[in-house]
Amino acid sequence: DLPILSLMWNTYDGWDGCEEDQEEILEMAIQHSMRFRSINLRLLHNDPFEFRSLLEGPTMALASLIVEVIRNGDPGEDGLEEFVLSQGAPLELLILDDTSLNFDSPRLSGLRIIILSRAAVPNSLDVLLQVLSVTQRLEQLSLSDKRRVGELLAPGPQVTLGRLKRLTLEDMSSDYCAAILCSIYAPVSSRVHVSDVRWREGHEPLDRLIWQTGNRQTAALLGLHQRSDTRGLTISISAKSEFVEISVREPEETGTRRFEFERTQASQMVKLLGEFFSGIRGYTPIDLVISTNIPQSDPFDLGPWSRGLESLELWSSIACLHAMEQLAQRTVTPAVSEATTSTATAQDWMCPNLQSITFNITETELQRNLHVAALLSLVRTRWSQTDGDPMPAIQPTNFIIIFNNSDCEELKDVEIEVQNVVLSFVFQSRR
Repeated sequence: DLPILSLMWNTYDGWDGCEEDQEEILEMAIQHSMRFRSINLRLLHNDPFEFRSLLEGPTMALASLIVEVIRNGDPGEDGLEEFVLSQGAPLELLILDDTSLNFDSPRLSGLRIIILSRAAVPNSLDVLLQVLSVTQRLEQLSLSDKRRVGELLAPGPQVTLGRLKRLTLEDMSSDYCAAILCSIYAPVSSRVHVSDVRWREGHEPLDRLIWQTGNRQTAALLGLHQRSDTRGLTISISAKSEFVEISVREPEETGTRRFEFERTQASQMVKLLGEFFSGIRGYTPIDLVISTNIPQSDPFDLGPWSRGLESLELWSSIACLHAMEQLAQRTVTPAVSEATTSTATAQDWMCPNLQSITFNITETELQRNLHVAALLSLVRTRWSQTDGDPMPAIQPTNFIIIFNNSDCEELKDVEIEVQNVVLSFVFQSRR
C-alpha cells in the first residue's frame, strides 16, 4: 500500500520558488490526490493556479479539508469558484473561509467539525440545515462574518444536534443568526458564543421566538435544559445603549456561554428575557445591569425577574424609582395564624434573594426628593421590623445609590437613617 500523505499549500505568505515550480508541484499533487488524508490550502483570491482540479479530484482518503482564500481588496472580488467534492470516504473536519462548496455531498455526513466564514456560509438557510441534519456526529459548528442581504429569513425545520458541544455564531446578519438559533437544538452544548451584531430591521418576531417562554432550544444553549438544579449557574445580563450581553458562569468551569445582541431598543429584549427566565423551572441566580434608557410609558418591571434576581444595577432614574416601589411589595400576602402571629417569610418579598443593589440617579432636586422618599419608604417597609410585623426581607450585602456629589453632602442625614436599618447602604458620588 502507498503511504497516506498530507498537503499544506500557502501562497499568501509568499513562495520562494518560481511560478513554474509551483505549477509542477500542483500537477504532482493532483496526480496523487487519492493518497491525501488532509489538505490545507491558504490562497490569494487571484491565485493563477487551478486548485479546483485538486479539490474535485479523486480524494478517496481525504478526512480533513481546510481552504482559506485571502482577499486584499473588495470582498466582492472574484475568488475560487464553487467546487464539488468527488466520491470518497466521509470527511471529519471541514474549514472553509471565503470559498464556496457545493454542499450536496454524502461525504459531509461524518463531519465532527464545521467552520465556515464569509462566502463559505451558505446564503440559503435550507441548505445549511440540510447539511446539519445529516451530520449526526457533529461536535463543533462555527459560522462567522456573514454579510447576507435580501429577504429576511424565516426559521426552518428543527434540527437536533445531539453531540454538538461547541457553537459559534459570530458577526452574522441578525436575521440569519436568529433563524439558526430558532432552528437547531443542541442538548449537550457547553461552549457557546453568539455575536448577533449586524442588526436588520424586521427581525423582532424572531427574537420573540428565541426567547419564548419554555423554549427548550434556547434553554439548552444557556445550559438550563435537563438540569435538576441550576443553582450552580449564574446568568449575567447587561443591557446598555443598543447592546444586550448575556453570559453564563458555571462553577465547574466545564463550559462558557456568551451571547451579544445589537438591538436599537434593548429594553424590549430585556422584557423578553424576563418572561423567558420566569418560565425556567427551579432557581437560577441572575445578575442584571440595565444602563439603557427605559421609556416612561413602559417602565421596567421586576416581577418576571423576582425569583432568581441576586444582583441589580440600574442606570435609569425612572427605572430606579419604579424598582424601589416594587421592592417594597410582597408577592405573597402574609397570612395570620390562630395565635394572631404572621406566617410570612423572607421569601414572600419581591426579589427575595436580592443581595446587591446599585441605583444610579441623575435628576432635578424635585425628582431627587421623589427618589429619597421612595428610598425611605422602601427601607421602612422591606427591612424594618417591629413587634407583630411580618418577617422582613433578607438584608443586602451591598446597597449603593449614586448621586451627584452635592446631593450626597446634603443627604448625609438620610444616609445615616438608612444605615440604621440596612448596614451595607451608602450614598456614592458620581465620578
